[in-house]
Amino acid sequence: MATRLEISLLKRLSELEQEFLGKFEKQIHALMVMPSLYTEQQIAQWHLPHAGELARLLTNWMRDVYAVGQAHGDLLVGDLERRFGRHKLVDWQPSCYRLASVGYSPEEFWLLPEEAIKEFSKRELLLAGDVEGDISKDIKGIMMDHLHGIPRAQTEEAIADLLEKNKNRARLITTTETTYAYNRGRLTSYHGNDVDYVRFSAVMDMRTSPQCRSRHGLVMRLDSPELSGNIPPLHGRCRSVLSPLFSKYQPELITPETTDWSHVTPLPKGWRTGGITKKEDSSSTGQSGIIKEKETTPKKKTPSIEADLPKVPRMRQEQLQGDYKAAPEGMRKILRKYARETEYDEIPVGMTSHYSCINRINMSISRTGEGYGRTFWHEMGHAVDNQIAKQSGLVRRMLSGSENRYALTDFQQAIKADVADFRTPTATQRMLRTTKGAAKQRLRNKIMDAVATPGSMFNNHPGVSDIFSCATKNDIHGAWQHSTAYLKKGLERPSAEIFANLWQLYFQHDAEAIAFLKETLPRTLAEFEKIISQYGG
Repeated sequence: MATRLEISLLKRLSELEQEFLGKFEKQIHALMVMPSLYTEQQIAQWHLPHAGELARLLTNWMRDVYAVGQAHGDLLVGDLERRFGRHKLVDWQPSCYRLASVGYSPEEFWLLPEEAIKEFSKRELLLAGDVEGDISKDIKGIMMDHLHGIPRAQTEEAIADLLEKNKNRARLITTTETTYAYNRGRLTSYHGNDVDYVRFSAVMDMRTSPQCRSRHGLVMRLDSPELSGNIPPLHGRCRSVLSPLFSKYQPELITPETTDWSHVTPLPKGWRTGGITKKEDSSSTGQSGIIKEKETTPKKKTPSIEADLPKVPRMRQEQLQGDYKAAPEGMRKILRKYARETEYDEIPVGMTSHYSCINRINMSISRTGEGYGRTFWHEMGHAVDNQIAKQSGLVRRMLSGSENRYALTDFQQAIKADVADFRTPTATQRMLRTTKGAAKQRLRNKIMDAVATPGSMFNNHPGVSDIFSCATKNDIHGAWQHSTAYLKKGLERPSAEIFANLWQLYFQHDAEAIAFLKETLPRTLAEFEKIISQYGG
């Protein structure tokens, strides 16, 4: 469908985009310079270096791309006139002069170049502010974690993860914002050159979205009130363009079929193609950095993992939907409130699934079937534990546990008290055969028989086995466990793993495991249920 000229123009645009992306990534590097020594007060007062540079960089790029869109629009119109019309290019005037007397509305700011530049500046100022604000918050979180005992190696890994996360975000912003300014530059040209129709042209390949695929080849009048809702980008990383079409030259392309937009795929929830939305809270802008409308959460008849965990890939959402629908509503509320922005990545076979403190779940692609769901909800438990702590303004990294042995959390105290009930009786208790010693031994025997004995009920149960591994630092465990070296690296690690295991068991309704744990770790489960009630009520 695209002409040879249009293909060459888009190729040149792609080259310019790559050049800009290099500048964008360089700016991200410059922003992520953090001090080597700091206190809590210094962290609170710390600000990003080079603040404001990103907004200038993005605004200048949008201005340049808008001009490129205008120039390319003029070339495409000229090509149509040359092939179909009698007008000569020397008779034309540049669109930026021809539009001087044209009025505009906020939805059609692209009609006047000077108004377009003003709107781009406002848009990019908000976008850059979101990016810089997120980087600042994440760096402060990493510094605070390091200050409270996270090892240097783990801190360096978190910084590397944060850099890669923001490089991915830079790629997303570059492609999407380029499409935004470029198409508006084209439309300014079309309006000035009396083009009466536009044709939606998508890049048709394996990455084409349902929104763009359903619109590919459709045409619409340039003065249609519905045009503003169909100007690319229609989603993040959108690459579609609007091409010029003259009804007097190509009437055969304007048919009932090509003008029927009634069956197109709706835009992603909250997405806007035109203008800029006033930012009212942190939810107005997605992780991608592309500005969206503030969403209101409608009452859902059916729990929707697509809406509540949008960063999880569609294929995985389908795999997890059954668990999600059956989960307790309080736990789903917690996910909607605290884990909606948790990112998802799949890592190579041989690597261990884990949760990263930059709020990303990293799942090994070797996980399949039941094992995949169990591991995913375990790692989501870590995400909830971390994000509630962060979003509640706690100085510690996890809600469930503290690194300060003199300020243990209620959850840690509950674990400690439960373990004391089945710790091996002392020599004195055994010799005197005290009631307390006998009760300890009976409970310990019950746990050993159910968990530590090969072939027993919970010996090969990942959640139960690992809970006792973490609670007792491997004094008692079944076939599943964390290494003792890992558990001894920090006071918060055992409690964090127990919290994540309980999250998985409760989320997937493992009634047998929960019943056994209520008998053997009653305080721990009561405290966990209290947390779920407090934050999911």
